[in-house]
Amino acid sequence: MKKVIIGILVVMGLMFAGNALAFDSSRLSATLEYNNVDKDFEMNLTAKDTVPLFFPLNLTTNMQVEEIEVEQMLVKLGYKLNENITPYILLGNTNMKMDTSYNLGATWWFLSGSWNTSTDLNFNQEFTWGIGSEGKIIELPYEINLGYDSRATWFSAEDDADFIFGSTNHLDVDYNEISISLIADKKFEINKVVQSISPYFGVNYTRINMDIESRTKMLGILNDVVVEDDVHSNNFSLLVGAKCQINDNLSIKVGGTFLDNKGVQIAGTWQF
Repeated sequence: MKKVIIGILVVMGLMFAGNALAFDSSRLSATLEYNNVDKDFEMNLTAKDTVPLFFPLNLTTNMQVEEIEVEQMLVKLGYKLNENITPYILLGNTNMKMDTSYNLGATWWFLSGSWNTSTDLNFNQEFTWGIGSEGKIIELPYEINLGYDSRATWFSAEDDADFIFGSTNHLDVDYNEISISLIADKKFEINKVVQSISPYFGVNYTRINMDIESRTKMLGILNDVVVEDDVHSNNFSLLVGAKCQINDNLSIKVGGTFLDNKGVQIAGTWQF
């Protein structure tokens, strides 16, 4: 994955360098994005360990997640090479919440017990970065434009959860998301309060990858029960919204996403 990231950065660097001598500030754009989306993400992690007593004490933990809530505030800086390619970088932060359920169990000799609990894991203000590209693919009949937006983002996070009887869980997450959208829009000239409004409809594919390490300490004194796994989810969603061109420089986009990803997306763009 690191080699892929480095390769993408090198390609983007060469693209920018190739246009450096003909740099045009009017091609620059800055966008402030707000995304608040609930994403389907099924995770089921089970780990076992044994404490070597006179009779071995067997410990089992199971953690389950069905959905994550991702809230992001991102700055997107782009440079338009042509109408088909506008590479950009993303910088900002992410708040992520996992609605998590746990089953903790212990067996010693002929005695056994287990208990269930649930908690929210909250990862707040995690530094997030990414790269991407957007642009026009083709003009369809009736002056409908078909375009794309493809991006990848990364962040790392950790959080702790406390259970009954002094048991605790520590979770480390390396998060990567790849998002590819195909979007059709039609521009309607207004030229009164605003210049134009462009309703859009699209489809989105999102792949979420999480490299996870979970450490559970039962009763606060027993061995850490550790599980490491690379968990992923493939989500398909519909996009609906509109872009409003206020003037030659400022535009605002408001939309929603449905099906596997559910939420709102708001963005304001300044074109230099």
